[in-house]
Amino acid sequence: REAGARAASETAGREERAREHVAAAAAAIERAAFDDALVRLKLAEAEVPGFPAAIAGARRCRRNRAVHEMSDALSRENWKGALAIAEGAAEFRADPEVVALTRRAHGTCSIRIVSQETGIEADLGSVEPGVPWEDSFFPTMEDARRVGLCRPLGPAPVAQTDISFGDYMVVLSREGKALRVLPLRLGRSTDLRVEYRRMRVGIGDGATHESLAAALESALPGSEIELQGGTHSFSETRIPPGVRIRAAAGTAPRIISPEGPGCIEGAGAHGAVLDGLSFEPYSGAGLRFSGALRPVIRRCRFERVGNRTLEFVGADDWLVRDCSMTGPRRFGIISENSNGGTAFRVECRDSADRALELSGRRQRAIQCVAVNSAKLGIGIQGDDSGILACRISGSGVQGLVAADCSGVTVEDNLLVDNCIRPAGDEPASALFYECGRVRFRFNTIVGGKTVGLAVKQCGGFFESWIACGIDGRAFHFHGIPAVDTLPEDATTLDWFVTWKCALWGRFDTVEFPKITDALAAPRIDGSQGWKAARAVLECDPGFVDAEHGDYRLAQESAARGKGNGGADPGVRWDALASDLKDGDAWLRRENGRTLAREGTRALIANDPARARRLSTQATLLAPGDPEAARLEALLK
Repeated sequence: REAGARAASETAGREERAREHVAAAAAAIERAAFDDALVRLKLAEAEVPGFPAAIAGARRCRRNRAVHEMSDALSRENWKGALAIAEGAAEFRADPEVVALTRRAHGTCSIRIVSQETGIEADLGSVEPGVPWEDSFFPTMEDARRVGLCRPLGPAPVAQTDISFGDYMVVLSREGKALRVLPLRLGRSTDLRVEYRRMRVGIGDGATHESLAAALESALPGSEIELQGGTHSFSETRIPPGVRIRAAAGTAPRIISPEGPGCIEGAGAHGAVLDGLSFEPYSGAGLRFSGALRPVIRRCRFERVGNRTLEFVGADDWLVRDCSMTGPRRFGIISENSNGGTAFRVECRDSADRALELSGRRQRAIQCVAVNSAKLGIGIQGDDSGILACRISGSGVQGLVAADCSGVTVEDNLLVDNCIRPAGDEPASALFYECGRVRFRFNTIVGGKTVGLAVKQCGGFFESWIACGIDGRAFHFHGIPAVDTLPEDATTLDWFVTWKCALWGRFDTVEFPKITDALAAPRIDGSQGWKAARAVLECDPGFVDAEHGDYRLAQESAARGKGNGGADPGVRWDALASDLKDGDAWLRRENGRTLAREGTRALIANDPARARRLSTQATLLAPGDPEAARLEALLK
């Protein structure tokens, strides 16, 4: 009996010591001293082999260590390290906290879509750079799904759906027609709720909120805020992502802002839309969108609004369309470091400095009007950019400027009476400075002083254009051409018409002789590597009615057929006629062309699957377009 009692006492003592070790281990685990905890748990195992509390404690120690180390790695943004820890702790892969941390390491996002209206369907699509969308020119949902622009998520409400972080577009539709196209930029581990909801701001029947501020407090991506007529105050108003603020049908809400602060701050306002608003004079900072993906301003009027009426900073693929601006205190639109931006049918008058100043890749001014800018009409600075079908007149120093660009296209622009107050180093109606792969074609320059076309250290083609009535030199090419910009590094001035310019052309110190006989067509090699002139003609272009602003070539004009390839020089008015009527069709086709170019790049990069998908989309959006047809032929 005594031996049994001693054995029982020893067993009890070992169990007590084991429990003490387990308790000490638990305390160590709480303070994240996992090595100390493991030592204690091994001592407990030594006291009582197979001790259940020690086994459970060891498992808890391993689990808490994995959670602690994953959290530490994530706090240092060491995503791969966190995933490696999770892989080593596979026994806990079903643990809720480990699951959550693993989602964070992967950057997994979730999206939920609800609607306060019936019949709303939701689709999810990817975002292609340089391809902005609006519901007005988005394809039918049947076509969009067929070519892979988006895939259906189902009717709203859509339960939580996991997706990777990145840029997306959510398309909300009814009966096969897009109602909202929402570009979204999801950071790592974002949980987003999209809600289709319409709110009305005003007083009276149907109003849901008395003020815009109250409506914005409850607005989620997908919300639409309708402003009734009258006056609304904006002061440093912050717009949430994906919210559209628009005028109620048949009204023109007036927007005022106190002096000093900016009217709207759109930091991170991805997919925000302002539609049909009238902004009254004030001297604040204007409307500023920074770090925002695809904000849209359309059908708005701005009268003497801010030093920078519209400012985009790091705002990719912004779109301003069908807007008018009068008397900007400095800039009408300024874009800085934005990858993609389009000013479409924007009219800017009487800017105190510059109408449009666009910098960044893929900046475009299309069908814009710039009148009486103190210094510059339209300026671009960035690769793969363009000024297309614009009218620029009355600019003080320069009509248009392209600088530090590669792949710049300037076509079908009318420049009238620019450079009327020449100043600085390079006054000109059109100036190109340190640009490569320039395409200057089918432009008409009338009047103005100093120089019609000035080209400095550029490489490109300058052809099929008209210079008429310039109180100065028709053109001046100077500086060494930019290298590696064209086959044979050739800069070509070709197939153009001049008339009644005070001076003619110049290549650095080499005067370019007038050519009055188109059949002579000599080729002249200027200094510093300039190459020019297969066909240049001095003749009256015979405009239909220049006195009243009609610069089409008359049917009997001697300039007809004198452009490259037998085309008419100057603006292609007939070809532009249909485009000038249907803005949605133009934007849709431009998207198709962009997709065709991206598809060609994908094919060159040996990615035929992506090239085929983009080709199908390009053909839908731009049927019959040469670039889309060329890609389609390459894929056969």
